[in-house]
Amino acid sequence: MNSEHTTVPKYTLTENGAIALDTTGNLITDYFMMYTRNLTKEKNHQYIEKCWRISPEKTVAVIFNGRDRLTGKKEKSVSNQGMSWLRDHKPYTYMNNILTYVNKYGRWKDLLYLCYMDSGDGVINKNYELNLFANKLRDDITNLNEESDENKVNNISLCAKWAPSENDRNDSRKHFAKKIATILYGKEDNKKMEKYRKDYLVPLRKKINIVEKLMCNNEWDKINYECVPGVASKRLHKAFNIHDGERYSDYLSKVRDGTAKINVTGILPHELANYYVNLRNTQDEYEENETIELQWRTIVDNVKNSGILGNSLAVIDLSGSMFSASNGSIPAQVAISLGIITSQCCNGMFKNKFITFSDKPELVSLIPDDLYKEYTEKGIEPSLYTCFKSLIDVDYGYNTDFVKCCDSIIKYGKDNNVNDDDMPKKLFIFTDMQFDEANVDNENKSVETVYKTIVKKFKAEGYTPPKFIFWNLNSSHKESFPVNCKTEGTAMISGFSEQLLKIFMSYDEFNADLIVDEILAPYIKEIIIDPDEI
Repeated sequence: MNSEHTTVPKYTLTENGAIALDTTGNLITDYFMMYTRNLTKEKNHQYIEKCWRISPEKTVAVIFNGRDRLTGKKEKSVSNQGMSWLRDHKPYTYMNNILTYVNKYGRWKDLLYLCYMDSGDGVINKNYELNLFANKLRDDITNLNEESDENKVNNISLCAKWAPSENDRNDSRKHFAKKIATILYGKEDNKKMEKYRKDYLVPLRKKINIVEKLMCNNEWDKINYECVPGVASKRLHKAFNIHDGERYSDYLSKVRDGTAKINVTGILPHELANYYVNLRNTQDEYEENETIELQWRTIVDNVKNSGILGNSLAVIDLSGSMFSASNGSIPAQVAISLGIITSQCCNGMFKNKFITFSDKPELVSLIPDDLYKEYTEKGIEPSLYTCFKSLIDVDYGYNTDFVKCCDSIIKYGKDNNVNDDDMPKKLFIFTDMQFDEANVDNENKSVETVYKTIVKKFKAEGYTPPKFIFWNLNSSHKESFPVNCKTEGTAMISGFSEQLLKIFMSYDEFNADLIVDEILAPYIKEIIIDPDEI
């Protein structure tokens, strides 16, 4: 990091009156921490502009990780906004990296957003992204026609799936389909739209086997359920059961037995949990849904395949501010979903448990009392449905008293004679970062952050303070950070994706800068910065 741009943290207050810092001391870490779907476009661009002066590579890496649908934050809008800044202000770097962004981390539809947002005032041709579409369609149709080369035929992209179609209601203003057809056939060809459809879209989409197209054609028997994208599986499972029930049921049985797979790419945990939330809001009685459960189990197993979180505990903020919807998501639901996954990827006495922090902290078991003995003896993981039902009576408070929450953890340890080795070694704190004022009798209270207060409490009771992972779920509040970027035993991350849990399976000692650097490192290897734009 360029030390010239290192920022010196100053004390500030959260919206609920707790002492905090106005920066971590590293703008890259600040940006990564604030990078959630409700980060405004204006604030996003301000961060990019400042971070670019420190490290262009890390700045682009934050955007790449944000968009990454496999191992990143899986955020579309905020990442596309970041790329639009590059398009306007660092056009050659943008052109060096846009195909990596689309092919590896996003999807071809992202190009339509970027083209749509083009002001027409920059260096890049206004049809640049449409030319990329045209070139990829040419490559794909060439590969499709190479029938003798199976590798080429099977290497066709999803470009045609997202390519704009004639009469597409989403294309009525910009006419992208016509522009791509013009690139392919020339302005004077009066049949260019017909050719675009017949020569490119129809054969390529047939090869891709777009599930919605097969459904519209009533060709249910041609659907390969193992190839259905994760989001489509979640959205269309009812239709599959109605129109192709026997075959779909057989497929789910194979997934359950481990002889078939179900896709989850692009799905965030709370989107599966919301299935039960919506059912509960509309009907008194509801049952497990096998598609939802198998996708949930796939997500959990995917995290577990990277290791185990050890003796850890999820801390879930259920204060009033966590129930304000933002960009279609309620942070409390995200916190609960990530908390469940965290608890299922732990071991030790806090496995399948988490603790809330509100005005009345509560240690919650995800396994009902009448099933606890059977589940623990047989090693049965509770289903998402079971977990959800266990949470119905949890106390939802109006305060964010994190100190009181940690007091409850310490008290639980003392009351149950838990020795130091069995106490949580990592606390994953899913929150909007707006802690209440620390309730501590201390003359230096004015400079006592919540974190420092809690560390002292653990030590005072003879327990080793756990590592603290502060996980931000809402960037619409004022910027406040509980620790600086070099505070050992702490990390600060953000987002709705379970994928970021994996980094903590590899590290027992860390600080915020180290974790952010490790997360960004794989992306930096692929990024090409134009030297004239540094």
